[in-house]
Amino acid sequence: MKSIARSIPANWSSAPSGSERRLLAAAKAGDRGAFDSLVGMHSDSLRRFVSRRVPPSAIDDVMQDTWISAWNHCAKYVERARFRTWLMSIALNKCHDWHRQNRPAVTQTELEDTGISFSQLDLAADLEKALSALCPGDRELIDLYYFERMSMPEIARMLGRNLNTLKYQFYRAHRVLAEHLEDPS
Repeated sequence: MKSIARSIPANWSSAPSGSERRLLAAAKAGDRGAFDSLVGMHSDSLRRFVSRRVPPSAIDDVMQDTWISAWNHCAKYVERARFRTWLMSIALNKCHDWHRQNRPAVTQTELEDTGISFSQLDLAADLEKALSALCPGDRELIDLYYFERMSMPEIARMLGRNLNTLKYQFYRAHRVLAEHLEDPS
């Protein structure tokens, strides 16, 4: 594999947008309608985030716990990071809580008839195998960066890690992935 890279859109900022900022201010003041609008804005991305961390049967419970916690702590939100980053950190904690309470229920995901070609399945299997070679923290980092499209500073804030340390871990994770993808045996 030559490179695992993506470009970060130039319009990404660490602060909420104008409309989101107004909704946040209203929600912090107790406006349930404004909070419901924020729920609508972020539900799909939050569901994708949670669905990669807990079994399908737990997604709705973790989502509900996340939204309840966000509502209960909305007044404490400080605009140092995007609302989405703050929300994902709550969801990550709720996923960890779920796993602590439900050890160890290992399940096998069944493949549905999706029309995916064998070469795509081979690539997906190789990638899954390469990802499994990473330690859980590095897997989380790769997931947040590529699948959640979060920037390094956002991830560092969310995980409470030093940015330079996080960049080194990211580089190391790429090196391990590249080695496993070049020689998937």
